[in-house]
Amino acid sequence: MIVCVRVEISMTKHFVYLPAERLYRILSDDNLNVKSELEVFCALLQWLDFDREDRLCMAPKLLQCCVRLQFIPPEQLITKVEPVDWLFQNPDCEFLVNEAIRSVFGLD
Repeated sequence: MIVCVRVEISMTKHFVYLPAERLYRILSDDNLNVKSELEVFCALLQWLDFDREDRLCMAPKLLQCCVRLQFIPPEQLITKVEPVDWLFQNPDCEFLVNEAIRSVFGLD
């Protein structure tokens, strides 16, 4: 299935009500039409934040499977991703983001 919908779907009022599996299928599709991986990250954050208390437990799987953190430019990792402090409440998410930062800065 080709996903020809841009991430503007995340701007619709229904986006935050998508079931997790549907969100996963949309955001992890290799044919998703986005300008940057940061768009995917922001869409995921919007969905997670809508019901943060219940959804934060799903964040590691969704972050790992849907967002290619290593393709977010280094400066955006630092200025847009790292400041999302509530995401770091989950140790697995913290690990994934820190691993991406180490990778893009060559600190492996």
